Amino acid sequence: MLCKDELSRKFDDLVAEFYGFLVSVGRIVYLGKERGLSFSLSHINIVRKVVRIMDQLKIKRDKDILQSENNRRILISTGINREYSFEKIEEFVSTLMTEGIYAFLRGIFLGCGILSSPPFYHLELRFVDDKAAQLVSRLLQKINVKSLQKGSIVYIKGRSNIETFLYSIGAMNTFLFMEQDAVNKNLINSANRKANCEYANIKRQSDASTQQISILKKMKDEGLLDNLPVKYREVVELRLNYPFLSFRELSRKTNGKLSKQTIYYRLRRVIDSYEGDK
Repeated sequence: MLCKDELSRKFDDLVAEFYGFLVSVGRIVYLGKERGLSFSLSHINIVRKVVRIMDQLKIKRDKDILQSENNRRILISTGINREYSFEKIEEFVSTLMTEGIYAFLRGIFLGCGILSSPPFYHLELRFVDDKAAQLVSRLLQKINVKSLQKGSIVYIKGRSNIETFLYSIGAMNTFLFMEQDAVNKNLINSANRKANCEYANIKRQSDASTQQISILKKMKDEGLLDNLPVKYREVVELRLNYPFLSFRELSRKTNGKLSKQTIYYRLRRVIDSYEGDK
């Protein structure tokens, strides 16, 4: 639930995220002659987020009713006459750029996502019908997240895959936790083969990497990346797109255009400049 708590406080591209909620857990309901929308949600913080999104999007409604059913919170908003057909939402989603896709998938995950706890990570997106699952499978493929669709359920397996998904939808704290958890597991598994000095080196590298990614993410949120020279912006975008790769692996992504030393020193200079201004 910590992951969803974190995401319930993130607000951007509200239309795309609202449509994610509609596709995952939204449905049309009738209370007498009144028409409305119903959302089946897992936590009160997510209920508050949906209400706030509707307020900010100025979606007119008569009232919001909150009920409980089978450990779920049922939000019913009455008096909504706007049409929200799956076909129109699908058409809208097809026009989204990358950030819009991330927001839509965030709404999907908050609505119907299930993330298992360590030691074995496993993520599921459970839909009511196959059409929604097919749409999301296509979007995951667009952002290079491998998934498996079985009927109305989409599975995302493997730590690296799940990390990429969570990072994309903005669950930075959960992403960093998984990174640290992976480091800890590697340390435990190799404890009988490696000396204590190697343990310290890996730990320092992990701490430096997570701190680096966090700083670069702050710079992106503050809109500072657009002001960087091209050669520095290039390595920053490379690091943000592949946050869990080593410098050697990042160099390979450039087909040898940039060495691992060049990537390291350019990132170091960007971060030092940012910290020096604080």
